[in-house]
This record gives sequence, structure tokens and C-alpha cells, in this order.
Amino acid sequence: MKNLKETINQYIKEEDRLRDKYQEYSLDSIWKDVAGATVSKYTTKIQLRGDVLTVFIQSAPLKQELLFASDTLLQKLNDQLQYKSVKKLIIK
Repeated sequence: MKNLKETINQYIKEEDRLRDKYQEYSLDSIWKDVAGATVSKYTTKIQLRGDVLTVFIQSAPLKQELLFASDTLLQKLNDQLQYKSVKKLIIK
């Protein structure tokens, strides 16, 4: 017999719209884990549209630093995402 967590995860996998909303909701905490507390503090908005993740940052120097590290951040994000992979990371 499946436990509740397995049942919920199976349902989310089957329902595309629900899965996308769940993924978008969980990205806030995943971004905080991957980027760190300081970067998270300067993050104003996170958008997931299809397989493109757009992150809005308040600090121009921090944006520049994140652009250099975007490949590493993208890999770490995809390692933590359960249902969908992000193919492109845009930092604005």
C-alpha cells in the first residue's frame, strides 16, 4: 500500500497544471538553498515559464556575479527540482 506522500507525488506528476504550480511554489525555497541567504535577500521575483527561469535581483553588482555563475546555479537548481528541468536561467 502506498503512503500518502507517494500518492500525492504520483498525482502531481500526472496533473501538468498542478505540477507546474507546485514546482513554481517550491522554487522559492530551492533558490534560497542554491543561491544562499544573501542572494535571496536581494531577489525580488522568481518566474518559471516553460523551461526558462527568470530571477529578478535588486543589486547590479550581484546580477553581474550571478551571470558568471549561472551555469553552476542552473545545474544545482536542476539537481533539486523533482518534476521539471530548467533549461535556461535569466538574471534581470
